Amino acid sequence: MMFSYTRHALRRMRWRKISREEVENTIQFPDNLEPSLKNRLNAYKAIGGRLLKVTYSRKDDLISVVTVVWKGE
Repeated sequence: MMFSYTRHALRRMRWRKISREEVENTIQFPDNLEPSLKNRLNAYKAIGGRLLKVTYSRKDDLISVVTVVWKGE
């Protein structure tokens, strides 16, 4: 599985102090997964008492991370 990140996602990760490891772990082992707009998916994972939401699209083995946010902040 290969991961790519949009400029937007990388900026959000840097501002919110979210690591690539946390993002990729959320996508691979989500606590919850739901459909989003434009054939994207939202993956959710509880990390350190907070809920991480990762929006991404998938085509074959390529996962493109669109945005990342801590829910409730």
